[in-house]
Amino acid sequence: MRRIARPWVSRIAALGGALGGAGAITSACGDFSSSAPPAPDAAPPEASTGPADAAPPLWDGACFPGAFCDNFERSAPRGLGWDLAVVAPDSGTLAIETPPWSAVGGRALRATSARDAAGAVAALFHTTDLGSHFGMSFKISVDAFPQRLVLGPAFLGRDSTGDALGVAFGSKAVLYQARVGVESTVTDLGDITPNTWHRISLEVRRKAGAPDSEGAVFVTIDESTVQVPLVSLLISISSGATAGITTAIDEAATLHVDDFVFFNEP
Repeated sequence: MRRIARPWVSRIAALGGALGGAGAITSACGDFSSSAPPAPDAAPPEASTGPADAAPPLWDGACFPGAFCDNFERSAPRGLGWDLAVVAPDSGTLAIETPPWSAVGGRALRATSARDAAGAVAALFHTTDLGSHFGMSFKISVDAFPQRLVLGPAFLGRDSTGDALGVAFGSKAVLYQARVGVESTVTDLGDITPNTWHRISLEVRRKAGAPDSEGAVFVTIDESTVQVPLVSLLISISSGATAGITTAIDEAATLHVDDFVFFNEP
């Protein structure tokens, strides 16, 4: 398992002034649901509160040809397609196990972080150049409610130096967006239950040919979908996606992640 130098972790920990400094939680808008397949040629929606029936068809979160899919049915955390396995400080862990409370069976990724004021990370990282249409889906559970927000699977912008978009967990699940020079935003996605699988998918659409432009994010959690404006620029070069604990600031936590799917289109 590769361990990254502390300065890299410090940059992760500084995302948006560190999760604890994020702005007030806001409500999501445009509540609707869909299970349609990806529509790569569809124009990105306006980042607004438009009616549900104006939204383009949404990806249903399923694996499909050309996507990166991992069900973690193996003995070691890092499998084919993951570029890095990042754990810091050394008291954190990445492991493969069958959650003892899960009635579904099968293995999953377990990420644990110890309390560290400088910021902890325990995540797999898949490098790519994020385009104008990309998304991820996964099953996730928390062992207990963290006192402070813990950022789980996320998209990271260029060199992981500031911009991020992902799902964070406390007593609720929230969409967390960080952008350099702009106050971080958190959008309420609803209550969660410890030791229970929740299915989450993120789909981002922005203007074709201008992949670093603003657009819209569609977030589905347990079949309930919301649309919010894209705040993070997520500069495409040397960007990517994570599975596990992307950031935990002065908070010990354990997450399980399974059935991870990622796709990216220019």
